[in-house]
Amino acid sequence: MLMKLKEMEKKENIMLDSTRYKFSLSFDGATPSRTDISSAVAKAAGAKPAQVSIEKVYAVFGKTAGYVTAMVYGNDESKKLAEQDHLAQRIAKAEKAQADAKAKADEAKKAESPKEASKEEAKESDPEAKKADAPKPKAKDAPAEEKKPAAPKEAKKE
Repeated sequence: MLMKLKEMEKKENIMLDSTRYKFSLSFDGATPSRTDISSAVAKAAGAKPAQVSIEKVYAVFGKTAGYVTAMVYGNDESKKLAEQDHLAQRIAKAEKAQADAKAKADEAKKAESPKEASKEEAKESDPEAKKADAPKPKAKDAPAEEKKPAAPKEAKKE
């Protein structure tokens, strides 16, 4: 997926050892996930993805554009101290779900590979299976029924 970020605003907070960024976001297809946006913000800000916290993602309805508000912390410890608990839980939950989905996809690919190979071997060794898989000739279409013309409507009397 192609995603572009353009920095619109940058505000430093020395007390929290962080910088708040506001980016304009343009992308192809569906709105990118928070983890994808986080890695792109980290790259744009010159930080590690672990130091980035995505606060808001505003997607413009019907368009492939939006806005992102993100905090980039100076180090991991300052992020833990300043980040809100519900955001940390959301990020951890999303990362876990993404890892689980990737693991399931890998398992499905491994499971399908032997099945496909055994099906192909069976087809090659069984001549009757080849005949069953061969394209069947299409039957000729029956002539379409003719529609009768509708009866003319009577004119309204005024």
